[in-house]
Amino acid sequence: MVAAKPYLDANGTVRGGATRAGCDDQARLRVRIVQLRPGPDRTLKSGSKLIGNGSVVAGVRCTDVPRRLYVTATDYRGNQHRSGVVALSCDTAPIPAPPPRPRPPRLLRRPRPPRRLLRVRPQVARPWRRRSSS
Repeated sequence: MVAAKPYLDANGTVRGGATRAGCDDQARLRVRIVQLRPGPDRTLKSGSKLIGNGSVVAGVRCTDVPRRLYVTATDYRGNQHRSGVVALSCDTAPIPAPPPRPRPPRLLRRPRPPRRLLRVRPQVARPWRRRSSS
C-alpha cells in the first residue's frame, strides 16, 4: 500500500490517491486528503473502496490560497502510509494528463462451426438394487 503526493489536474481539482498491489484478497482501502496546519490537521476529503489490487483516488476543489496538503492511506488492519507534503493552489500549474494510448486493432474471430444436435437417450427407470447383508 502506497499513498501518492496530491496533485492538481487540468480541471482544477486537487487529487490524491493510494495504490494496493500484490494482494490476493479483497480489502477496504481508505484515502484521505489532509491539510497541514497548526493544531490538528483537517481532513478535506475522504474516500474508500473495496479492492484487491488497484487504486483509490479522492478529489477536492482547489483554492486561490496555497494550502499544504498530504495524503494518508489506511487499510483494514489500520496500517497507514503518508505521502509527502505539497503546497497547492489554483495558480499552480496543473500536471498534464498523459496522452491516450492508441487501442490495438481488434482481432477478427473465425466463425464457429454450427453446433451438432446431440441425440438424447430416454431415461430408463432402474430398479433399486438391494444390498445383501453379510
